[in-house]
Amino acid sequence: MIRTIMTTATLFMLAGCDSGSFSEQFGAPSGAASAFGATLAVPTDAGSFAGVAASDTTVVQDAAGNGYALAYGNVNAADFGNGSGRANLAIAGLLPGTDLGTTPATGNALMTGTYQIVRVANANAATDPTLWKVTRPMGNLNATIDFAAGRLTGQSDDGALTLTASGDAGFSKGFAGDATYAGTAGKFVGQLGPVNAVATLTGQGADTFFAGGFAIGQ
Repeated sequence: MIRTIMTTATLFMLAGCDSGSFSEQFGAPSGAASAFGATLAVPTDAGSFAGVAASDTTVVQDAAGNGYALAYGNVNAADFGNGSGRANLAIAGLLPGTDLGTTPATGNALMTGTYQIVRVANANAATDPTLWKVTRPMGNLNATIDFAAGRLTGQSDDGALTLTASGDAGFSKGFAGDATYAGTAGKFVGQLGPVNAVATLTGQGADTFFAGGFAIGQ
């Protein structure tokens, strides 16, 4: 059973973008006062990220410790890339030690579960980050998987999140594909086992970015 650990009682409910330059990942040049964006990072065993308060972090994991963490905060950019100065980041990462087993080479599966993300809208370098609109949507998700072909089609119950993966026979290059949330394009990347999957989500548009994850199973 997947459980969500909320670090405070008031905490609202989270890849990924391909690694690249600081400006590609964070939305502004290195050292810019308003650097921002979505990024992947490896959390601690407890699911925390450098410089992010516990109250701004969410951990989703099963009884075996498999899962992901997500957070949003104003952090030291050097802790998350090759930049400097401060950055407002939506962050996601698989928990260390997550191991779902070997991906099957044949067969099909219908998996269901949940997703959680932190989404930041109306964000640009000219506006005060305290005025950006931060929401933390969550919901149910289902995905159809063809192990042999390396194909996945998934969608949340409300239609806001869609997942697609194709062309990687047997997921030989890993469990990854495209993810779109509320019109903002991004990526998912994670692990796919015989009976379940867990992955991070990250995406970025002109003035919107998000980070999070999903956990699904048969």
